Amino acid sequence: MQKHFKYIPTLIVLVFYSFLVTAQEKPLKHLQGFFSSDLHLHSDTSYLISYNIKIGSEAMMYVASGTEIIFNSGASITVDGGLNMEGSHTNKVLLKSKNENFQGIGIIITGKEGKNINLQYTVFDGLLIPLTFQNNWYRENVNITNNIFKHTYTEQAAIKINRLNQLKLDTICNFNFSQNNFIENSASIDLGYFEDDILKLKFENNLINSNLSFGFNTDNPERSSTHVRYNSEGLKHKHSIKNNAFFGNYHINGFKDEDVKEVNFGVQGAATDINLGENYFGSPSVTMQERFIHFFQNNQFPIVNYQQIGKPNSKFHAHSYKQTDNNNNVIANNQALDFSNNEFTLYFNRVVSFSSSIDSVEFVQYDSLISDIIITKIPITGKLSNDSLSFVFKFPTLDFETNKGCIITPTFIDSEGFKTPRLVLGKTLLIDLFSHDSFGQFSEITETQNNLNSILSTNNLNKQENKKKPKTFLFDAGLFFGKTAYRGELTMDGMPYASGMFYRMTINENTSFKASMNYGKVNGSSQGATFWKNLSFSSEIIELSLQTEINLVNFDQKKIVPSLFFGISVFQFNPKASITDSLNGYNYTYNLQPLNTEQLDEPYKLTQLSIPFGVGIKKIMLKKWVVGLEIGVRKTFTDYLDDVSGFYAEYDNFEDPIAAHFSDPSRVITNDNNEEIYNYQKPGLRGDPYNKDWYIFMGLNISSLIK
Repeated sequence: MQKHFKYIPTLIVLVFYSFLVTAQEKPLKHLQGFFSSDLHLHSDTSYLISYNIKIGSEAMMYVASGTEIIFNSGASITVDGGLNMEGSHTNKVLLKSKNENFQGIGIIITGKEGKNINLQYTVFDGLLIPLTFQNNWYRENVNITNNIFKHTYTEQAAIKINRLNQLKLDTICNFNFSQNNFIENSASIDLGYFEDDILKLKFENNLINSNLSFGFNTDNPERSSTHVRYNSEGLKHKHSIKNNAFFGNYHINGFKDEDVKEVNFGVQGAATDINLGENYFGSPSVTMQERFIHFFQNNQFPIVNYQQIGKPNSKFHAHSYKQTDNNNNVIANNQALDFSNNEFTLYFNRVVSFSSSIDSVEFVQYDSLISDIIITKIPITGKLSNDSLSFVFKFPTLDFETNKGCIITPTFIDSEGFKTPRLVLGKTLLIDLFSHDSFGQFSEITETQNNLNSILSTNNLNKQENKKKPKTFLFDAGLFFGKTAYRGELTMDGMPYASGMFYRMTINENTSFKASMNYGKVNGSSQGATFWKNLSFSSEIIELSLQTEINLVNFDQKKIVPSLFFGISVFQFNPKASITDSLNGYNYTYNLQPLNTEQLDEPYKLTQLSIPFGVGIKKIMLKKWVVGLEIGVRKTFTDYLDDVSGFYAEYDNFEDPIAAHFSDPSRVITNDNNEEIYNYQKPGLRGDPYNKDWYIFMGLNISSLIK
């Protein structure tokens, strides 16, 4: 018995540990509905926004530091009243989505009678539209400071400030948006109108860094990480936009992986110019003005005037604003580097420390054999400077081509618990935007790939200096549903259903190649055309087609794109006709080609070529699906799609009475006196041998992006 006592201390430790783990798990409380009185959320509970909730105009929502709020897919918090989220630098409030693949919306500020808005030390992580000030809103005071907005991939405004209620002209809205981090997003900040009679906006000491946008229109200010409208209407208040750090934000022009540019601020409107004051827009260069979207790109926009500050001050949260090599040369973006035996220095705007031990970095290359990126951890030696404002590191001797890739620098942390955005050094390319969150924001990718997408996705990796880089293509596959039509000697008899499948490769914003297989059926008869012929047919069509699509406007997920297409097809057909035995109630169907109804020397071929061409429209939906309509005409090189082309054959030359019947079903007809007589119009021209037959596919295409 005693031998078992030695296990009792171990059991006690396990039970105690289990108790601690259980005690640390926060209970989950569901929130939904309308709150007309104050709502208090506490840090000892996690809160799930299952459905939309609303805070009434007389109510306040108080959120304590350390509180976690989780959003179901599409859920939001609408605030008609007041909001106070007051985290601390050691215990921030966290707002996130329950499922990163099906994200929640965020907070929507509405109404004009509500109480003040205060957001401090709050992290908005992975929400679709984290913060919106809806049209016609008003608050006396809005304070948004020391917050983090990250991992929003909607290609729209993540923070949007709309116009205020114009009935409040005798009041002021003091809006302070300061010392926030807007990082690692594929989204933007919309500051609304630069001047206003009510809104007095202070936008200062914010870090806008490592954001990415996609699109074919590089002249749209809304593609920049931060944008504003300015009409110079002489209103009372102008935004105070100063001492911010706008740098390291990139725009990718659709499929053109060479067309990647830094775009840090955009302005539109009727004003002549706009003065942004003192801000940091990255390392000075002759191309500084190209880092804006303004008059330089569109002469209808104001021109940006600014004063470049030498470096971001310590009021910003920590980030690396400059990087140099061992010769003290400033490293430019996308600069090829030899990491072997080279020493690099990262400079920070405020004191930093290690968020964890730093003994390696991630080295990223593109492997052309597998058409994918390879991420390898390689060791480094490094140390912080005595003042903790710089970090010097170097690599040991490396056994691969280190100038054919890039590194992702380590993450540091400042005294307020803010981590530095990750940074890329080295020669890079555009990561395949369709395998990450640019067109499909809900793709499942690893943490490292997420960092590459949100921070570095301007970069797919390993541009070899003298070697052609891999192209970025878009692939989709889907189904076709529609109708078929026919044009030939006979009159079309209905439009039967058609279906098909296709695979498409889009090589740039204007050109695609499509392979498809379609099935349909065409019918025709002489009823309503020439009664005496009494001819009819039906034929199934199976088609294999290769087509080129030409987009008439650049292929963009926000546009309905019209297109033209043409190509070549191989199709198989088999015209048939029926005889009805009304006495016995039977219907007999015969293949017409073997019957040789026109007594041809050689039977016509049932497999033929055709030339497809037509028009269509398409649009990317939900960043994953492509929906389109098209009508495609097929010019054939046969006149026997309907088994009718030339002249009637001599009736007496047929050995098979069935063949004789289908050659001329109207040879014996019934006159007005109900007497059977021979059709005096025969023999003669049975069809039109000078014009070939046509068939048409028209309908709906639905496909899914697969890369």
